[in-house]
Amino acid sequence: MNVLLVTLGTKANSDAVDFWRTRLGDRGELFVLRVCGMEQSRVADDYLHDLDQILFFTEYRRWPKKALEISFRNLGRLRQLIPQLTYPCSLLLWNGVLRFRWRELVCDLQSFEPDVVDLRWIPESVTSALRLSGELRGATVVSGVEVPSKVEFNDSWRKYDRSLKVSIVLPVYNGAHYLHESIESCLNQTHRNLELLLVDDCSTDQTPEIIKEYAESDDRIISIRNESNLHLPGSLNVGFRYSTGHLLTWTSDDNWYAPGAIEALARQISSTPDVGLVYSAFRHIDERGRVDPRIVYLPPPSLLPFVNSVGPSFLYRREVYETIGDYNEKAEYREDYEYWLRVSKQFRLKRIHIPLYYYRRNPESMTAKMKAHPEIVRPSKIHRPS
Repeated sequence: MNVLLVTLGTKANSDAVDFWRTRLGDRGELFVLRVCGMEQSRVADDYLHDLDQILFFTEYRRWPKKALEISFRNLGRLRQLIPQLTYPCSLLLWNGVLRFRWRELVCDLQSFEPDVVDLRWIPESVTSALRLSGELRGATVVSGVEVPSKVEFNDSWRKYDRSLKVSIVLPVYNGAHYLHESIESCLNQTHRNLELLLVDDCSTDQTPEIIKEYAESDDRIISIRNESNLHLPGSLNVGFRYSTGHLLTWTSDDNWYAPGAIEALARQISSTPDVGLVYSAFRHIDERGRVDPRIVYLPPPSLLPFVNSVGPSFLYRREVYETIGDYNEKAEYREDYEYWLRVSKQFRLKRIHIPLYYYRRNPESMTAKMKAHPEIVRPSKIHRPS
């Protein structure tokens, strides 16, 4: 069972967390969505989220009016200077979201896949609870001041098939510096039934030796070396042609997965048979591996035509690959975005707000190279492969 607890980020936050912890035990997950607030909660960072960050303060959300974005940023600074303003600021933001950003709120709540949404800690939440009950299919919305003795829910739709084989393609060109970390993060996944396809794109550093070392120690690794330099989209195509998994993904040599990332994504795929691709939030790391604690939340699939909302953490069915085909080798630096656009025309996409990936801010990364070529960051026309 998933419980989504919505609070204003005030002292009631601790009482609400304690209430659900005693009832859930180890039989479910508790997600805390604070409207805004500075107070620390006794909930793991991956399960603690701030609605103001989701709505306004992520690099992927560029579409709100700038004035509104600046206003909420200044409100956050003011809250830090005067903590007593946390409650009225939170209530103001919540009422503003209910009035002006209702569709976005529903979409964000659905991203947590809640069985129960608890609004009891927000004043006068009965009306919004009734409205949400009609929007969140399968979820029980709790409101009012009375403590429910028993919450009825049905989570039989949740599935997880451990036997599903996952293929992870890892293309690399002269990536020896971070390659160890990336490979280890793949092999140490809690979802054990996987294969890791290491595609060496004619590296001239220590990459071939590193790949050989791991291939000799773990039979889940498939080592491939290109005869000529094919660049990223070409190497991806080579890797997927050798893949045998039911579910597919790819990663980069300078990034890494959280230990339960593949399992979490596979659970989403298993539980939603009408979804072809799922993607998740992530965190940034720097060149030294230091983690930025802020979560990078991603836009909903509906905004894919305007921005690459899928991000670096994703998993899709083999049916997607067999239907859509290869990555466009003429679309280097935007091969993923071009591919997701084609996928979205034939398959349903789904996002989750849990951060499952660590994306490195690296001057030598593909993202940094894209900044040197602004004309390809957001192309006006996408060319399909012939």
